[in-house]
Order: sequence, then C-alpha cells, then structure tokens
Amino acid sequence: MTAVEDQSQLASCTANCLAGAYEYLTKKANGRETDVS
Repeated sequence: MTAVEDQSQLASCTANCLAGAYEYLTKKANGRETDVS
C-alpha cells in the first residue's frame, strides 16, 4: 500500500478513502502499486 496522505484542513477523507480503494483494487488486479492520491 502507498503511504498515508496528510489531509491537513481539507477534510478530504472521502476522496482519500476512494483513492485508497482504487489503489487496492488496481494492485489486486495487476500486481503493481499505483499512487493516485
């Protein structure tokens, strides 16, 4: 998994959650780690 992202004051937890889920699914599908967040 990629590193944890700092949300600062943006309250971007939903976006980071979706990005993390996408990163997990792409790694599961093709075995490569992709950082989209």
